[in-house]
Amino acid sequence: MTDAEVGLAAPGGTPLESVQASFVDFGLTAQAARVLIVLLQQGSAVASKLATLSGLARPNVYPVLDDLAAKSLVMRVPGSAGVWTTPGWETVVERLYREQADRLEMLRARREEVLALVEDLSPAALSAGLPYVHVLQGVAENRKAYDHLLARSTQEILVCNKGPYGNGPRQANAEVFAALGRGVAARALYEHDAVVDPEPGWSAEVDAYHAAGVVGRVVDSLPLKMAVFDRSVSLMALTDPRAPVIGFPTVLLIEQPDLASVLAGSFDQLWAESQPYPTANSNLEGSRS
Repeated sequence: MTDAEVGLAAPGGTPLESVQASFVDFGLTAQAARVLIVLLQQGSAVASKLATLSGLARPNVYPVLDDLAAKSLVMRVPGSAGVWTTPGWETVVERLYREQADRLEMLRARREEVLALVEDLSPAALSAGLPYVHVLQGVAENRKAYDHLLARSTQEILVCNKGPYGNGPRQANAEVFAALGRGVAARALYEHDAVVDPEPGWSAEVDAYHAAGVVGRVVDSLPLKMAVFDRSVSLMALTDPRAPVIGFPTVLLIEQPDLASVLAGSFDQLWAESQPYPTANSNLEGSRS
């Protein structure tokens, strides 16, 4: 049976297929959309007539009508023997839209809930129930983990400040200042070449940290870029030994106090062999061999 034979044309001459597709977009099944359009066009009808005009088997029409009635899109005519009707085109469209709008609001709220859960499950959100070695992916995740560890530090932060430093303008990290404000002690070691020939903005950033309370010293070279937090958690960047200057290093976040203690001990040894960070009234002693 063709659309012309059924005589279904929505107001304004919109083709049946377009109206049906729109109703499906609003969340109806194709069968429900077809039955609803038939009933809208007829004004009222019994189930047998709806089955004939929509092309559905009669037994299939009844559950479709029940589903549409649950959405307040169709209803039985009071006092009739099985006659169905609708609230009209505009009301049907508005109710279909409102149902989807309400669902969208619910999904927006659920999105916030899921993002909060993801935050708790990310490598930066440490938990004894999760693996204690985390491989971090990308600059954003590395920064997020570093900031999280700064924020949860309570005693001491040790940093081997070694390149690569990343691209873009340098900006002091507010979490460092927040940790210092909580009374957390912070020490940093820098490589000689980075101090005497700094990248743009590097010296100003370091000076800001030192002015806030970070204590810095200089060594000829550092074996790797790392940070140790409260001598219990470590964050380290490992370069590919086959191509150390190509690509971004692999960054590991390790919740292992024994390893962190060993790394902190190595930091202390380097610290004992280091020079004071130069000030306006001092220079580095000697030169890098």
